[in-house]
Amino acid sequence: MWRPEFEENAMNKLRSFSLVEFSVEHPRWVVFLTVLITLGSLTQFPKVRTDTNPKNMLPPTAEVRVANDAVEKTFGLYEDMIVVAKHTGTSNATDRG
Repeated sequence: MWRPEFEENAMNKLRSFSLVEFSVEHPRWVVFLTVLITLGSLTQFPKVRTDTNPKNMLPPTAEVRVANDAVEKTFGLYEDMIVVAKHTGTSNATDRG
């Protein structure tokens, strides 16, 4: 059964609640809850992924990105490229005459 006086008491308690007073009166609880929330947040840290490619910061339909994709397709640009060289001759500078 609904009792209006119960709801009124609950609202009065909420209005008189002070987070500052609670923090001052219960510092250990505040520290404990802060550590608990921090540790809970750290469990999600391995799922964080960063993408620093500025191209991915634009939507695929952005005019600049579409134009850039066309240039890459035309000139055959690659995101990553490795160049390997092997020197088979002598490297002594006195051999050159």
